[in-house]
Amino acid sequence: MPIIFENIRYSDSGSEGKINTVATFSIWKCKEKRWSKAPSVVLRNTMLAALHPTKEFCIGEIEKNEKNSRVLDAFKPRRMSHPFFLDLASNSRTHGRFTFTQKSTIGKNYYGEDWKRIIYGSILHTGCNRMFYREMKYIIVDDEHRTHTGNPQDDPINKTHWDTGDSHAKASITLMNLLEAFPDIEGEIPFDPTDPEEIDPDFGLEPDEKVKPLSPPIALQFRASLRNEWVAKGTIAHNPALDNTEYDLVIPLSSLKGNKPSLGNHEGKILIGVVHEAEERRAKPGWMLWQWFDFQTLEQDGIISRLEEKCQNLASAFNSIQNLAEIMRVDLQEAQQELADLEDNPDSEAEYANIAVRVIQADRNGLLLLHPYIVKKVKERCQQMWKNLAKAAGVRFYSVMCQPDQYFEIYQLKTSSGMKYNPKAFCSKSFKKGDYIVFCNPMRHWGDVQVWKNKHEGAFRKNLGVLAATRELLLELGRDTDGDFVQLINTDTYPGLANAIAKFPSPPSVTKFPKVPLVGSFQQIAINSMNDLTGVVASLLGRARAMGAENIVLKIPGESEMRIIDFLSQELQIAVDSLKSAYPNNEKGLDVVKDFLNEIGADIKWLADLKSDECYRDRPCLINPELTDTVTRIIKLVNSHWRSPNLKEDSTPQSYQNVLFSTVEVDPFQLQAATQHRDEYRSEMGKAIQYRELNDGDDRLIKQVAENARMRRDELLTTPKINGELYTGESWAAAYWRASHTAHTGTAGLVFLLFPDEIIAQLNNVKLPEALVINCYAVQYGSWATPRRAPWRGQEVDVRCYMPTITGKKYLALEMKWDEAKTQIGFHHLGLIGDKSAAYVLPGWTKRMKIYSTAFENDRYPRNHSATDKTTRIHLFDLSMSEEQIKDFLDTK
Repeated sequence: MPIIFENIRYSDSGSEGKINTVATFSIWKCKEKRWSKAPSVVLRNTMLAALHPTKEFCIGEIEKNEKNSRVLDAFKPRRMSHPFFLDLASNSRTHGRFTFTQKSTIGKNYYGEDWKRIIYGSILHTGCNRMFYREMKYIIVDDEHRTHTGNPQDDPINKTHWDTGDSHAKASITLMNLLEAFPDIEGEIPFDPTDPEEIDPDFGLEPDEKVKPLSPPIALQFRASLRNEWVAKGTIAHNPALDNTEYDLVIPLSSLKGNKPSLGNHEGKILIGVVHEAEERRAKPGWMLWQWFDFQTLEQDGIISRLEEKCQNLASAFNSIQNLAEIMRVDLQEAQQELADLEDNPDSEAEYANIAVRVIQADRNGLLLLHPYIVKKVKERCQQMWKNLAKAAGVRFYSVMCQPDQYFEIYQLKTSSGMKYNPKAFCSKSFKKGDYIVFCNPMRHWGDVQVWKNKHEGAFRKNLGVLAATRELLLELGRDTDGDFVQLINTDTYPGLANAIAKFPSPPSVTKFPKVPLVGSFQQIAINSMNDLTGVVASLLGRARAMGAENIVLKIPGESEMRIIDFLSQELQIAVDSLKSAYPNNEKGLDVVKDFLNEIGADIKWLADLKSDECYRDRPCLINPELTDTVTRIIKLVNSHWRSPNLKEDSTPQSYQNVLFSTVEVDPFQLQAATQHRDEYRSEMGKAIQYRELNDGDDRLIKQVAENARMRRDELLTTPKINGELYTGESWAAAYWRASHTAHTGTAGLVFLLFPDEIIAQLNNVKLPEALVINCYAVQYGSWATPRRAPWRGQEVDVRCYMPTITGKKYLALEMKWDEAKTQIGFHHLGLIGDKSAAYVLPGWTKRMKIYSTAFENDRYPRNHSATDKTTRIHLFDLSMSEEQIKDFLDTK
């Protein structure tokens, strides 16, 4: 499909501006030689689309275990005049997906060598938060260059040092302004350079006119390119020294991942994409951290007692969607700040779950509390919360982006035995001075969690959202400065952990080997690049630690006798680097470790089960009861509290068709478009779910289908009527609401994905009078008709309005659930709503009330009264009403 390309010029000459793109890639099944029926891949704001908007691209897909390189040969689909050629790795190459370009490729223009087109091809596919271009002067430097006296000097051509670092560039204030590199202060959004009233007072001024900025610009992770010349990635920060020069950008060779221009001064129109900003995030530590600590240490720091409290709170809310939603709301506020895989999609799980939470919070009248989509999302998020408790013990650390600062070399000394630190110092303005526990994932060994000292010194002493340190110190955790994050927390929070870290033995020695180019034909390089063993090695490490076998010595093929921990730590580093290097893992050695662990019975059940659909949905997590390692004990504790949510949902969304948007006028064209999209979405989602079931829970296609659907919203809102006017968002939401709720199955989720804001606005506009008393009759025909000898006498129950069809006619009725019921669990029919009460409720309305029996069978015939006479009428009272008010009402009834 054609690439949607928008160029917003900031200058009449076209020397500066902003670009927005939406690129849709069809998927070609390379082995079957046909177009896939799977959903297309839709990517927003990629440099590939911005640099080459007129090219035709597609994704070629192969199996992850494919060995025949010929399947990636060029192909020519029917009715197309030109063939497609393998060009670049997509951002899903480990899943067997590569980018093909029609007619002529573009990869060599940027990367030169074929192996770099595969290793770094994903740079052009990264979805950017925003993209800008500027005709500018820039300098190429070498961040590792030093003078003959040993002093750092990254720019030998101009005899200057600009303080660049490993994949870390520097920019002028005007370029940082263009990139909207402003801290988010109290929810403020960056200014819009196209709106004169919003232009920052510094924007576009000459250096000598500049007003001192109120706060320094924030560091960014970026992608950059000069069309058909070079491509770069890394981080970028402001260097005031550039503000007094004619140069806007200083970029080191380490940022340039393909062709490398000569050192020195250059000029050109550079495209720069902002991937994300430096900011303080929240991050779950995960089992890889906890495995190195004793359970007693976690108890000492209060981690276990707080975990128990969180488990109890979640378990106690199992039968109330409102209570679950409140717990989810708090959890999601932190989840939305978590460090995700920023090369792909930032925490889409939290985003989609948050739609349900927002709807529940806005639904004051309880119209959608039992809607199938809302209940499904609450159940899914509840399951994920249990998994997070099991994996992370309910703990979240902080997380900030790494930046290089050679200033901190004053605290380190290179010796023959390695680097010595006094102390291990860093700077993070986001946190107070003092000692911090720092670590990152994946963890190779216990040495990947350390205690460092925060000093507000150096080049980044005024910058928020970053952790600045020397390259050598960051490498001790396997981190670099091209956008990596480090997790940290003050030692005062967990003094037990800090003391345990101080007593750790010397960690295994791990070498970070130089990159080794992939060799072979272009197709063979692509095939070989899919072999990522990171998960395999991490799993072996977890199994060994859980059994207490990490110090066992084995004879490793190709090595001398080694401890398991020494071997696996090195292999994990190699596996992590394998995405950028052909340096091979010792697979024969890994097989030896695996065989040994199998022999001693180290089948750690929770390692695989935490990834399963059934875990914490249908049952607690599987464990090995005999094991006493820390992670197993954490999961045992969570299992002891787990309860599956007891939430009933409507079996069909049809009963909600007229609950919202019933008075909004909809054009027949809109309804037709919405219905067609609904059918496509249901078909694609069905295939994506089937794919997940056949591929060990791989849900990337499900997320792709959902994301593709969400992107349709922009297209709808710019679709004109015959007279040229645009349809309103509310009318599109109404069309999708009606189309989504005509199906007999499913959850009607499409309309929630596209129009959550319109749904919430509708809920806020529903002004029902407060129902203090609800009258319900014909109760004797329902499931809650108690006998005269045991009437309802003020028990608290949950009721929900719905519209059943009885003898061909629809009635407004109530369903009821009672928490203390022993056999009749969940919602069941109660009775029909009286005419006077009908004005207070709509289908879907849900509320907790007090129930009283007020009439029984044979009331008209006192001589026929029996203890078994069923209740025929009840009254429901708002919980705010006092016992005296209820008694007065019943006495005058």
